[in-house]
Amino acid sequence: MYIDRIELNVADVKGVQLAMAPLHSRRPHEEIDPPHVTSLAKKIVLDDMFTTPIVVCRDSFVILDGHHRFTAMRDLLKARCIPAYLIDYQDNHLSQVGTWRENDSITKRDVSEAGLSGNLMAPKRSKHRFCFPRYLASVPLMMLSK
Repeated sequence: MYIDRIELNVADVKGVQLAMAPLHSRRPHEEIDPPHVTSLAKKIVLDDMFTTPIVVCRDSFVILDGHHRFTAMRDLLKARCIPAYLIDYQDNHLSQVGTWRENDSITKRDVSEAGLSGNLMAPKRSKHRFCFPRYLASVPLMMLSK
């Protein structure tokens, strides 16, 4: 049986799982700002460490937070996996979504559909609030390229 994640030695926190997630199966829902991706990649290389896990819907693999980190790791640093919080996106006790823009609104369904269809939203359109503690992972880059 193929497993799409490698679990870390971290206890589940209120239905949230921290895992090493393969990059090939993650699905962005927003476009990215290329200069920001380049800047992040340089910082990650300088630190020789990946410290901030992305947040992903555990059922659809849609990325909810961390598009720039994801793109830096996948496209510029050629990593194979990334630390990720896998969450039940439909559980309103774990996450809520809004927007950074005035007179705009989006729903979790809009985010999911954008990720599943590939019809990406503009960069930084969604603003997620997560109702669980987000810890730093401090994973050496060498471990993410294996």
